[in-house]
Amino acid sequence: MVEQTESARKAGVSFSGERVEQAPARPQLREDGRGREARLGNTTIFTAKPGGGSGDKPLKNQQVKEVIDPETGEIFRYTYCEKRQDWVKDWDRDEALMERWLLQRYAKQYLSRPEFWEDREKAVYAPYTDLTAKVKYCDIETRKVVSVLAHKIGQPVVKQKRHFIEGSKFSDLETRRQSSTKAVNRAPMFRVVTCFGSKLPQKSAELHQNVESGSVCWHNVAVCGSVWTCPVCSAKINRARRDEISRAYEAVAQDEGCAYMLTFTVKHGLGDDLGDLLGKVKDAFQHLQKSPAFKEVTRKKALVRPQADSLPFLGYIGRIANLEVTYGERNGWHPHEHHLWFFRRELTASEVMKVRDRLFDAWKSACLAVGLPAPKKFGKNPDGSRRCVALDVRKAMSAQEYLTKFGQFDSDGALRERRWGPEKELAGAHVKKATGKGATPFQLLYQAAQGCNHSRERFVEFAQAFKGRHQLQFSRSLKAYLAELEEAVIVDDSEEGDQVLASALDGDSVLLLELSDQQFDKVVRNRVQGALLVIARNQGAAAVLEFIGQLPDNPPDDFSG
Repeated sequence: MVEQTESARKAGVSFSGERVEQAPARPQLREDGRGREARLGNTTIFTAKPGGGSGDKPLKNQQVKEVIDPETGEIFRYTYCEKRQDWVKDWDRDEALMERWLLQRYAKQYLSRPEFWEDREKAVYAPYTDLTAKVKYCDIETRKVVSVLAHKIGQPVVKQKRHFIEGSKFSDLETRRQSSTKAVNRAPMFRVVTCFGSKLPQKSAELHQNVESGSVCWHNVAVCGSVWTCPVCSAKINRARRDEISRAYEAVAQDEGCAYMLTFTVKHGLGDDLGDLLGKVKDAFQHLQKSPAFKEVTRKKALVRPQADSLPFLGYIGRIANLEVTYGERNGWHPHEHHLWFFRRELTASEVMKVRDRLFDAWKSACLAVGLPAPKKFGKNPDGSRRCVALDVRKAMSAQEYLTKFGQFDSDGALRERRWGPEKELAGAHVKKATGKGATPFQLLYQAAQGCNHSRERFVEFAQAFKGRHQLQFSRSLKAYLAELEEAVIVDDSEEGDQVLASALDGDSVLLLELSDQQFDKVVRNRVQGALLVIARNQGAAAVLEFIGQLPDNPPDDFSG
């Protein structure tokens, strides 16, 4: 039995024998006054304070509650203080960080099965003569430098050409050489499988520490940049995307513009295939964008001769679209899109109603055109009031259902800063909790880690259906508007842009520690990348080196640690 080091003990990471345990086989359920609680950072209920305020005294077995900070995706723990008769907030950042890394390990386990590996074409380099290659030649008679074909003056140029082999014999027409019939590589289908598993070529893995917050992150390490299947990369990318949305929102507001949140939903059932449903939703949006109603709302210039029933010029700037999905036990997969539409002025109440009605009619026609059931326009709330179902249009600052999940006032009655805005709704999927009996994909992943096979199958189905899809998209008109501002906002919402955000340093950071190749390989083999971040933040570089030195060189390959 190897003794536990002081740094590992303080970080909550222990190992015995030749086995390192970053976390238990199932996510550790926390001890509190109620016994054991099973809550994760991205499944914690959104409330300003547990119990609703200082007036609610909890029962003896409910002395500890947990809520999540939507700004950072990290957990706050509240403990009820009998003396103050109020809830006291504790910081539990390390535990939230370890939970994200543990969920990432379960995602890797579920998505690295043999059926999720694919054959990828292997590049074969074959020599050939480039008959179009030119060289500069000085004509002695004319004393001019001219470009001539290389083979015309007896200088053939041999190059290497890259060919992709599909399994059958391939003969290069110029070299007459045949390539192998089995030139394929086996590679994982999902990028999360290799996330944080290797360093960048010709560079050393580094740990950098943020000057202000003290948080530590990896640098020069290959990341997957997946917003769908990687809890670690998703949290980092979404935080950066929220900043971009917030800057766009503030820029339009300073220009006396206004933003409106639109939510598009479709009818669905328990037996619907998610991939097929997403394809139909995408086709329905293409139909919607071609409709006269959509073009009327989003037109860039006022009509010269408006008709009697025409909408007034609204001053449309652009939009941000966000794709989300939840899973319900009764109705299955529920894909929906949140849009943030920007206008150069505030719309009147009658204009908002006209926009909603005309877009709903166009959305209904689009759904029917692609084979989806006709969407429902209105529904009833539990209190009997009417609510919009298929298409909801709300001003961004007044959309209480989506934008002010933390309320507006604290327990003392003072006005509190807005904690949930449109930027949180569009880029906060990793901290959101589905309402009712629905579950977000990361909630399904957590339930799968608890041993639920049904949730594991649903998470795998989700990963397959969303592979290659965009989560957040800025329209071209909005990108152009933001780029022309005095303080230009440049947005790259592609997969490559997500990759850059996932690998970027956190703000103003300084180098804390540079690891050798042997040290980083040992960390990867023992799967303690997340534990090192906790140790580095709390105890520094010396404790990290001490912890790595105590790791076994050849840990078991099973996932139980």
